[in-house]
Amino acid sequence: MNGFSYISFIQQAIEVAECLPLKLTKYSQDTFSCRQLVILLILRQKLNLSYRRFTHLLEITKIPDLINLKRIPHHTTLYKFAKRIGTKMIERFLSSTYSARQHRIAIDATGFKINTQSEYMALRFGIETKYKHFAKLTVGMNTKTQQVVGAAIHTGPRNDNKDFLPTIKKIKGRILSVIADKGYDSRKNHEYVIRTLHAKSVICVSDKKISSHCRSTLRKRVLNNFDHAEYGQRNKSETVFSILKNCYGSKLRSRSLYMRRIEILLKLIAYNLRRGCYLRLST
Repeated sequence: MNGFSYISFIQQAIEVAECLPLKLTKYSQDTFSCRQLVILLILRQKLNLSYRRFTHLLEITKIPDLINLKRIPHHTTLYKFAKRIGTKMIERFLSSTYSARQHRIAIDATGFKINTQSEYMALRFGIETKYKHFAKLTVGMNTKTQQVVGAAIHTGPRNDNKDFLPTIKKIKGRILSVIADKGYDSRKNHEYVIRTLHAKSVICVSDKKISSHCRSTLRKRVLNNFDHAEYGQRNKSETVFSILKNCYGSKLRSRSLYMRRIEILLKLIAYNLRRGCYLRLST
């Protein structure tokens, strides 16, 4: 992205940051506001840098002037603030990055590496890589704007079905339809989408799970009236994951699950702001 797009990215981040308080607590210092530090954390994820390298970069750029910083914070200041801010406030910021109030949702999941071991070096020296855990991200994406409107983060491997309802319940606005693959096929999910949300269920139904003596007439009705054209919109989630990992990194630097959730949420915010800049230019 060129310099102009970076400026527009920061300006949009400043506008969205108005949903946050100026201070976390009444005892917080006045040197840096909560909004300024959150914007810096988002920029760090956008640039995919460590805390130390990011603060060094601030010394040679005009970013501090754009967000009215009195002085450049120490790298430990940003790290300690990321630990204190909490996931609820970050999720509030995420929900403010999209303006759409009606959604056609596509749900899918992906994983982020949590080890820093080089796969190339392991292959070169013949080091056996044992099976390890990873950070699993389940997102609900608006198929029209391609912005993330809901997310659930856990340690994988994990069944996809467990994160369906937690992701859907975090979405603000009217849900018109829900698109998902066979990994999210269950009677409970179909009932929640159709009877609770009064939305259209485009969750792919597995033929193997429906037999002649199956009592789930709801899933049979979804299978008979399945909209294959709308189900094709699910592929956009793969585009979102590709941009998310290529632009902001597929490996996490954090070591605890709590900080991994913060790091992934900041990546999602950076992606939504980037997508918002493109939507503004296209209108």
